[in-house]
Amino acid sequence: MTRVVFLKSRANFQGGLEKYTQFLMRAFVDQGCSVTLLTTGTPPQLEGIKSISLTSDTKFTFWQLVRFNQLCQQWLKHNPHEIVFGMERTTCQTHYRAGNGVHALYLKRRTLIETPWKRFTLQFNPLHRTLLSMEKKAFEAENLKVLFTNSHMVRHEILETYSTSPEKIAVVHNGVEWKAWQSVFEHSFDQKKNDTFQLLFVGNGYKRKGLLFLLQGLVRLKKEPFILTVIGKDKNPSYFEEWAAQHGLKEKIRFLGPQKHVLPFYQKADALAIPSVYDPFANVTVEALAMGLYVVSSSYNGGKEVLTESSGTVIEALTSPESVADSLCKAFDNPKSPERALKIRESIKQLDFSNQLDKIVRKTLETV
Repeated sequence: MTRVVFLKSRANFQGGLEKYTQFLMRAFVDQGCSVTLLTTGTPPQLEGIKSISLTSDTKFTFWQLVRFNQLCQQWLKHNPHEIVFGMERTTCQTHYRAGNGVHALYLKRRTLIETPWKRFTLQFNPLHRTLLSMEKKAFEAENLKVLFTNSHMVRHEILETYSTSPEKIAVVHNGVEWKAWQSVFEHSFDQKKNDTFQLLFVGNGYKRKGLLFLLQGLVRLKKEPFILTVIGKDKNPSYFEEWAAQHGLKEKIRFLGPQKHVLPFYQKADALAIPSVYDPFANVTVEALAMGLYVVSSSYNGGKEVLTESSGTVIEALTSPESVADSLCKAFDNPKSPERALKIRESIKQLDFSNQLDKIVRKTLETV
């Protein structure tokens, strides 16, 4: 029996990476592997998976990163495994999923949204310096067998930034619960749709997700009536609400904050905008496509790679309001209809979650 150990701190949280880790571990268990999870804090209770907490949880800091990595190294020294699967910033794995992309590129993209002073201080922030150091060690480690990325964009960034062998990198796009959402998709058309175009924005951290770029593009939009629905958390949502009001968008935007269930909003929307500054692969890309929405993406979202000519478009210049407006016009020309939505949904049929997990499991087990 092949033994697999996963490295993921704070695994009991309910974020996207934590949930993905649980799904991936389950996929290895289903293939007959023995799976152990090394984490921090209260470990999740998962059937068929042994969870071990190496230390208590603290606020996310560079010290916590270093400490968890050290504890993982110590544990593995006394408990060697055929497969050591890293899910975040650790340096002692044989297989690694770089779901967070390349931190060096993330910092570079932040120059688009930060003040000169903030850009200056970023390079001296101990957390970022630690992340960059650990990232380099992880990507260039000799014992690393496979480095999984969720987009070709991230693969290219790694090869341009670090001395990583191209043969080690495997691209597996993020999956979506395509089959499970069939009924939800079909019920999207139960209610009579009005003529107002429904645009959707979903993301936490409005600045990094590019909401201001979207608003600037909407100001220049000379189109029929629309409503933008904004969903997600932000430390200062009032800034964006006030900006929208000052530029004549107050009656056209609904700021709803975080929502437990997002599917109902996908059902009602015509299109999704992802004007993010840096997204290795925004999950909302495939979620929206699976629900038949046209997608307007920035070029800094790896999810752009799964768009087709009929399912979405890429903003050529994110910092140009005119460029954003041009891309939004294409969305307005493609309002949701049963026929168009079905075609969009079918374009990512191959990205069903189970298929994408299976690709990672098979590629990993091939190296044992």
